[in-house]
Amino acid sequence: MKELPMYSYRSTIGLFIQPYFFMEIYFEYNDESVRRSIDILRPFLPGIPESMHFRYPEELLAGKDNSSVIENDDHLYDASNMKNALAYLWREKRNVLSNALVAYCEKGGISLYEEYSCAMTFYGPYGFYELPCNIFLNVAMGKDVEFLFETMLHELLHIVLNNQLENLPYVEREKMVDNTFVKIWGDEFPSYEKQLFE
Repeated sequence: MKELPMYSYRSTIGLFIQPYFFMEIYFEYNDESVRRSIDILRPFLPGIPESMHFRYPEELLAGKDNSSVIENDDHLYDASNMKNALAYLWREKRNVLSNALVAYCEKGGISLYEEYSCAMTFYGPYGFYELPCNIFLNVAMGKDVEFLFETMLHELLHIVLNNQLENLPYVEREKMVDNTFVKIWGDEFPSYEKQLFE
């Protein structure tokens, strides 16, 4: 994926110049993306802290053909409808959310990519990411579309802020992402819940 400048400009009515950024999130749900999520998660197991909300059936740990497990989960959870609901919400809020993120990144000299992907899975925590621009959402954890949408944006911030976060301990990374979320999108998501750490 290519990095873009912060935004490009376009003229409106020939008199004013306003920022316009072509950032897009593409939503996907297919067997390949679910299998990719399994491969990403496998190296982190079994070291995931028990306190972390996480779903990863033992059958997947062996690394054998996971077709039957994935097929069963496909019947249990409605990933296609969740993908469509998230894509609809993104289309509805894209301009406001993108403009707020671009403004924040411009002030901090942070680059954005033109395209990000958001794949549905049945495994892992509520959300996780793979650099440079892939987000995964776990639709099997019983959360509604609004929660998963906020989780997607949270994971997007992990990607965007990666250079600032990479040397911080886990808890500090999560706190910085939560605080940045509220700073950028707090007005749009007044009920966003920061993670609680002891």
